[in-house]
Amino acid sequence: MHRVCITIGRWMLIAAMMTAFGGHWIVLQSVAWTTMIIDNAKSEHLGEALTDTFDGKHPCPLCKSIEKGRESEKKQDIQVVVSKMNLFLHASSVALFQPLHFWQQKSHDVFAGDRPLQPLLQPPRVSQVS
Repeated sequence: MHRVCITIGRWMLIAAMMTAFGGHWIVLQSVAWTTMIIDNAKSEHLGEALTDTFDGKHPCPLCKSIEKGRESEKKQDIQVVVSKMNLFLHASSVALFQPLHFWQQKSHDVFAGDRPLQPLLQPPRVSQVS
């Protein structure tokens, strides 16, 4: 059960990232191109079907709707970026005052009493090769 949840979670993460980075348009465009190739190959040779599909002069209705969706998404992105721009810096003044009385507190090492006098392990000694 744990493994199934991890697998589902990974696929959901991949789908979310694809949607965030515009991968859904790539998937839709691939589906449109595939259907166009199949439809064109029914009446033409495969080479002509590929040429007609990718030349940009014969878009299918799905390709047109994908292009409209991309354009509307780009317009929304541009409007959001412009509305968030802040051109003026409003600096607030910060005042620092020196203290009237200053005393230095001595640091106290709370762990000094727990330390042994000798280290537990002696440092390694260099062997002399004769």
